[in-house]
Amino acid sequence: MIRSNLSVVQKIARPKKELTQVYVYYTRSRVRKMEEQAAEIQHLRQAQEEMRHSQEEMRQEQGVIKEQLATIMGMLQRLSGEKAPAENTQAQENKIAVKS
Repeated sequence: MIRSNLSVVQKIARPKKELTQVYVYYTRSRVRKMEEQAAEIQHLRQAQEEMRHSQEEMRQEQGVIKEQLATIMGMLQRLSGEKAPAENTQAQENKIAVKS
């Protein structure tokens, strides 16, 4: 009878140990997934910041191109005999020459 009681106690004790191991494995698995997600989020934030920087550079380039176009249009109007808008001054023409 004592043996049968010991085997019952051992049987009861084993699942608890196995559950703990399963829980630890489950927890490690979740931690690993969370770490992977955190790394992915960091990568996405970095990519987003690079995109913002690129967009800002494109806006600046667009502004420069608009200025150059306005100056060129003023030159063309003067060459064709029309009056150039007041915005197109010699200074803007010099800017175009320097950048070219």
